[in-house]
Amino acid sequence: MSRKIFFGALSLGALLLVIYGLRSGGPLLLRDDHTLHAPAITVAGARLVKHDTDGRKLWELQARQIETFDTESIATEVTLSFFDRENRKALIVKAPQARLEHRTGDMRLIGTIDATGDEFSFTTEDLRWEAQKKLLYTDAAIRVMSADFELSGQGFEYATETGLATIKSEARLHLKNPQEQR
Repeated sequence: MSRKIFFGALSLGALLLVIYGLRSGGPLLLRDDHTLHAPAITVAGARLVKHDTDGRKLWELQARQIETFDTESIATEVTLSFFDRENRKALIVKAPQARLEHRTGDMRLIGTIDATGDEFSFTTEDLRWEAQKKLLYTDAAIRVMSADFELSGQGFEYATETGLATIKSEARLHLKNPQEQR
């Protein structure tokens, strides 16, 4: 009899845990770590601006929503503008999500990335920003387009202050003929 009571209680406990998990957004063991804790701050229609120590604008992030946790902030539907030394917009990056690490200022842009600059645009996946080096980079495949060429390869670096862009490996260049440039 005590064995039936033990297994009955165990089954009831498991059932309650499953019901709790479903009501709170999914099974407890399968959820992302951030869903276990509510964000400290949630802002809808947010805009963040990062300046350097001289007060010069480095980047501006606009997002549909930003949730702030202990160590990072998560932004959705992101437009991230980078500025050159003359404080002009050098590059505009669009991403489904961005994760900003509070301690370092590093950022990870997640999903399909579309970026547009004055002289070229590019598409890739999962772009990263290293704050200390002021460098955007990815190890993923990339496609760079301009009026005169298309360049594809694996891995990419873009120095926001100098505008220097580098394909890391497997670079393939396609020069457009005059009819394609229209």
